[in-house]
Order: sequence, then structure tokens, then C-alpha cells
Amino acid sequence: MNPFEQTKELYNQGFNIEELRQQLVELGYEGETLEEHLRFVKKLKTQKQVKFGFNLILVGPLLCVSSCIATFFHSYSASYMSFSLYGMTFIGASLVVVGLGYVFGF
Repeated sequence: MNPFEQTKELYNQGFNIEELRQQLVELGYEGETLEEHLRFVKKLKTQKQVKFGFNLILVGPLLCVSSCIATFFHSYSASYMSFSLYGMTFIGASLVVVGLGYVFGF
């Protein structure tokens, strides 16, 4: 088993960085090797957040477009039209902003 795979497995088990540091020290990692494995875990965490952010960025505009289409179909009722026009668009735009926050690490 690749040592980084072992570290990834520990990360996937739900250990935070400090617990992971303890586990790696118990496994015999020290110094630069330990720091390299912790950088690897931080990179995995960042990749996971960026992927989640891109998914939100994809869903947001889809919700905005669907709200536009729903607005045309709900033109017979003011309350449905208001929800479609304002509510769904607000949620879609919010998803895009939150997704950008995950991508850029805010």
C-alpha cells in the first residue's frame, strides 16, 4: 500500500488534522515526511471543497433558468409568479455566490 493511500484512508475515516498528525506519528512518520503527508491531506480537503463549489456553481444557473421558464408558465397566478421570479432566482444566485466562496476558499 502506498503511504499516501494510507494517509488518505485515515483522512476518509474522519480524522481532523491534529488527530491525523497523532496517527501518523504513531505509524512512525516524523519531520519532513510527516509535513508532506499533512500537506497532502490539506490538498485533498481543498480539492473536495472546490469540487463541491463547482457543483453549486452548476446548480445555481440551472435553477435560475428553470425559474425563468416557470415564470412564463405561472403567469396566471401572481403568487406563483412571484415565487418563480424572485424566490427561485434568489436561491439560484445565492448558490452561485456560495459556490464561488467554496472555490476561492472564503
